[in-house]
Amino acid sequence: RKARLALDMATQDRQRLEGLLSLEAIPERRVMEARNQEAAARAQLDAASKRISPYQGAKGGIALRSPISGQIAAVNSGPGAAISQGQALFHVANLSKLWLEAQIPEALVGRITKPSGAWFIADGHDHAEVIEEGNAGRLVAFGGVVDKESRTVPALFEFDNAEGRFRIGMFAQARVFTGTGEEVPAVPASAVFDDNGASVVFVQTGGESFERRPVVLGVREGNHYAVKAGLTPGERVVSKGAYQVKLAASAPASLSHGHAH
Repeated sequence: RKARLALDMATQDRQRLEGLLSLEAIPERRVMEARNQEAAARAQLDAASKRISPYQGAKGGIALRSPISGQIAAVNSGPGAAISQGQALFHVANLSKLWLEAQIPEALVGRITKPSGAWFIADGHDHAEVIEEGNAGRLVAFGGVVDKESRTVPALFEFDNAEGRFRIGMFAQARVFTGTGEEVPAVPASAVFDDNGASVVFVQTGGESFERRPVVLGVREGNHYAVKAGLTPGERVVSKGAYQVKLAASAPASLSHGHAH
């Protein structure tokens, strides 16, 4: 735009001087100088046009090319707005892989040598996401400096987000795996009820008969709890509709018959 304005001004000046020359009001040298200035301005406009031609869009705009693939997460400008060199116009994010930043309290850092994975439940989501080394997830870094404000150390995990369920900046409740795994019975979190402070599940004893069974829970991993005591491998627990079974088991008829329908 600056080069085009300079050419327009040079053209107008040349035309004005040619009119004065026709009236013999100025020497011819002035007109020759104006023609040279007009030619120089036209050359500058041609050079500027060639510089921007590779970036011209179909509608005459300038195409901005992102150095990464992804989607536009934020727009920091608008049509017709003035911009300056170095100004951020767009925020492009690749959401196919995200990082979970788990803040580990200072008091617990000494128990952890190298986190082997994590699981988290993001705000607005009901189910947990599990991050395991070698299974579409990895530990990126385990911080070596305690934050002076929060007194925590960050552990960064990368995980797949191919379905786009999570967004950058979301908050989540997270748990970090700190040791080697062990084989123990596990039940879905939906099968466990808090009954006056006791963890309870309903075990199928046969047909439509179920038994209320207190259990001792271990750690939670994603959507499952480890069971330290109260269950043996192979026993079947109610995971869907367990609340209805609990209500039926509390009815007088079920108490007299010892089972729920």
